[in-house]
Amino acid sequence: MIRRFLGLHDDRRHDRRFDARGGALICNEHRFPLVELSLSGLRVEHHPALFRPGQRVSFVLELPMAVRRLTVHGEAVVARVHGGTVGMRFERLDLRLLRLLAFFIGTRTPYGAQQH
Repeated sequence: MIRRFLGLHDDRRHDRRFDARGGALICNEHRFPLVELSLSGLRVEHHPALFRPGQRVSFVLELPMAVRRLTVHGEAVVARVHGGTVGMRFERLDLRLLRLLAFFIGTRTPYGAQQH
């Protein structure tokens, strides 16, 4: 319902993705560099043995900002593991996580745009 209110597509793969380099996902006492981020999920670099599709994970997301690092806790489900990265979709998009994501991606370049 919140997705519709925000004008987001029902298919989460269509959410616009943003470059999230410099950020990190902390999960199971490991720190993983962020690759990209959207309002529906994220992609990180990973060690292949640490995640499997369908796995539920609790995390701390650290996002770099000009003045200080922003952090938020959340839950996600591993959607895919491929080519040295893992894609996760957010299990719940609570208001704090939504605000942080919207604020952060407002400062970032859409993923892939810097390559053109």
